[in-house]
Amino acid sequence: MVIERLTARHGRDEFDCGEESLNRFLRMFARQKAARDLGVTFVAVPAPGDRKVVGYYTLLAGAVAGDAVAEPEVASQHIIPVVRLARLAVDSQYQGQGLGKRLLLDALRRAGSAADMVGAYAVVVDALHEGASSFYRHYGFRAFLDNPLHLYMALRAIRGLGLRPAKG
Repeated sequence: MVIERLTARHGRDEFDCGEESLNRFLRMFARQKAARDLGVTFVAVPAPGDRKVVGYYTLLAGAVAGDAVAEPEVASQHIIPVVRLARLAVDSQYQGQGLGKRLLLDALRRAGSAADMVGAYAVVVDALHEGASSFYRHYGFRAFLDNPLHLYMALRAIRGLGLRPAKG
């Protein structure tokens, strides 16, 4: 399995994760967003050069209100810079094989590399439902004070995972 930046050569039409909003984003909007510098999508393919997309995630810059965070040293900040993990999905045929974890760890590596250059307090995700929230919580994400499906992992915790710097 290889994770690479989405390009026009990747076949997106066959992707089906079981969540239509995530399928539609990949098929119709991911490349448009990237062309407008509004997010970057990375895809998992079975082998280098393969067109078949079996999973993906999207990263973009963002900010959250400081008072939504439980940590007092950060809560006093009016706005907190973050890296937003906007979407993460695995094709139904590949679910339950650890690909979601692999995509998440790759996203955290890349977010850590970006934060080292521009500064960001955390990686933020808005889980679509409780099942997705449970997935992120399993890996150490915590809920913001404003919404149990609005989750974050501080960059200091991500750095503590010992992930190697992202490639490419």
